Amino acid sequence: MAHDKDPGLTVTRDVLVRNKQGIHLRPASKIVKAMARFECEIYLHKGDRAANAKSIMSVTTLIAPKNTVLTIRAVGPDAEEASAALETLFVEKFGEE
Repeated sequence: MAHDKDPGLTVTRDVLVRNKQGIHLRPASKIVKAMARFECEIYLHKGDRAANAKSIMSVTTLIAPKNTVLTIRAVGPDAEEASAALETLFVEKFGEE
């Protein structure tokens, strides 16, 4: 049986932290809530650090002030959709401004 989506699909894209306060509890909560509906594994990378975008504890430990560039890395059948949804949160400044 053929599948429409490749279960091994990997998507990476860079995003810029645009909101004044950077990644703090409120944006972290929005990230985790938005990513919970996706099947893929999705991480935010900053240098050699990685945060699981589905874990509030993990995201809040990622120190990312305004103008930090982060890399989204998603692996799984809905990686493209999840990474696009996460990028949109960054572009919209998490609704903070």
